[in-house]
Amino acid sequence: MSQPSNEFETAWKQWRDLTVNTWSAVGQQLVETDSVVQAMGASFDWYLEMQRRMRESTQSCLQSLDVPSGEDLARLSRQVVAAEGRMLDCEDRQERVEERVDVFEQRVKRSEAAEDDVREQMAAMLARMDALEAALVAARAEQAPAVATPAVKSPEKSSTRTTTQRRKAK
Repeated sequence: MSQPSNEFETAWKQWRDLTVNTWSAVGQQLVETDSVVQAMGASFDWYLEMQRRMRESTQSCLQSLDVPSGEDLARLSRQVVAAEGRMLDCEDRQERVEERVDVFEQRVKRSEAAEDDVREQMAAMLARMDALEAALVAARAEQAPAVATPAVKSPEKSSTRTTTQRRKAK
């Protein structure tokens, strides 16, 4: 029984190989003829022409619908990239300005603190000057003659006001 099956397989393979070889030879001969080459060239030319017409009609249809073209999108993309670049430049400038403002604020705080220190030192100096002036007036009063005429004011008594009192009077 195995022999008929084997004969059938052999016959099938021979028929298949013969068919493939025959069609390959026919195809090879067909492709090598000038008329086939010309026909293939004409079909490619027709295909390219149809593709061009289809592209043009699609573009005109999209234009009539106000759909942006590829060129429009490319131009818009360039504008967006340029705007983004300008925006990044502005952000960089803003950061530099903010840094400068921070430095300025720190300097202002230091100068305010220094101004407060100077005011405190000035107040302490004025207090010392008032104490020195009072001591000077007291020392002059001790050295002054014991008898003074009541009708005439001495110039020393007119200057008995402290520096702070004179400043407030002005």
